[in-house]
Amino acid sequence: MTLKASQLIDLSHLIVSGIPTWDLACGFQLHVDSDYPEHGFRVQSLQMPAGIGTHIDAPAHACPGGRDISQFGLDELLNPCVVIDVSAQAHALYSVSVDDIIQFERIHGPLTPGCFVIIYTGWEQYW
Repeated sequence: MTLKASQLIDLSHLIVSGIPTWDLACGFQLHVDSDYPEHGFRVQSLQMPAGIGTHIDAPAHACPGGRDISQFGLDELLNPCVVIDVSAQAHALYSVSVDDIIQFERIHGPLTPGCFVIIYTGWEQYW
């Protein structure tokens, strides 16, 4: 894959105090610990759960002995990607099904081994 022949799409969101979280708790706080205006310097600290915002959920998060993000090379994180759009049928309790994947492959062909799959649910409307 060459970057010249690729389309790069930024899927990130700003991390702010009202960022949505899975447990509905406050997701992010920024504190000014020390301020040195005479030197143009400020010391800040961040407080947030690891699973908020746009992030990569490493296998170590749920698989004992799984790799954490520091164990992945950049070459493993740049791969072709497909988007499976389930937004037309997604609702508050929707779970992606095997049938969703089969339907996608009927239309677009089989998923390529090693590609990333993004499931588009349309939930950005709640962000």
